[in-house]
Amino acid sequence: MVFIIDELDRCRPDYAVRMLEVLKHFFVVRNIVFVCAVDKKHLEDSICGFYGSEKINAAEYLRRFFELEINLPSPDYPKFCEHLYEYYQLAEFFESQERKQYSIFRNNPEDFKWFLSSLGVKKGLSLRQLERITAFTKLSLRNTGARTYYYPTLSLFVTYLRFFDYQFYAALKDHKWSCQELLDAFQTGYLKLLDRKPNQYNSRSDHEAMILLLGKLIVSYNNDRETRSENIYDSTTKKTNLSPNESQIKKEELDRAIEYGNHGHDDYELSWLFRVLELLRIS
Repeated sequence: MVFIIDELDRCRPDYAVRMLEVLKHFFVVRNIVFVCAVDKKHLEDSICGFYGSEKINAAEYLRRFFELEINLPSPDYPKFCEHLYEYYQLAEFFESQERKQYSIFRNNPEDFKWFLSSLGVKKGLSLRQLERITAFTKLSLRNTGARTYYYPTLSLFVTYLRFFDYQFYAALKDHKWSCQELLDAFQTGYLKLLDRKPNQYNSRSDHEAMILLLGKLIVSYNNDRETRSENIYDSTTKKTNLSPNESQIKKEELDRAIEYGNHGHDDYELSWLFRVLELLRIS
């Protein structure tokens, strides 16, 4: 007889530890096997919490219960993101006939899957967390017209902030920062998303993608008509007035990113995206 116990690590610490102590009494019974699917680190934290001490050797404590440990392999993020794209039927929006008429939208499906996968890898997101982001994207797209200028990388990044960095998200939504402060906050908090070593077999490196995302983020933030926009770019010299930390982002890179951000045909406002993400926009 095989008992499969899942997510014991997500239970209250006292419940998890008492459950293990109960199971221990059945270990000597022939032909009864327990298979526990757990996040071992979380379960160890539960043990420390139950006994009220971080000094307890939780790993050694667990060896009293588990004779054999098998680690699951790391998830294949690209394949899982492909699955999420299909499962939530996002092609109905991204690959609709109306959007296919416009060249600017043609890379949206691949951009969405690629950037979602990159978020998973770089931020160490669980498969459940990636699914949460995708499900929310599906919900927010239900009232978004097919011809809407919807930028997958920008939208996914802001959705990530909504769930995992609400302080940053709220500062953007409430327009608390100047554009320079936004640039500084991005460099301080999200440099791990930048890759200084582009893949030689892929012309689209993570570093380049994040620089362009930063440009679009700053420009769309500055386009908000409900606030006073700043003079952040000189279209004559093609230079920005913002000052990056050049040990991470070169000035010429930021110049190109801000120029890219200004190339949109829609004067895209970040406040529009917040209305979508807060589910306040109804067609």
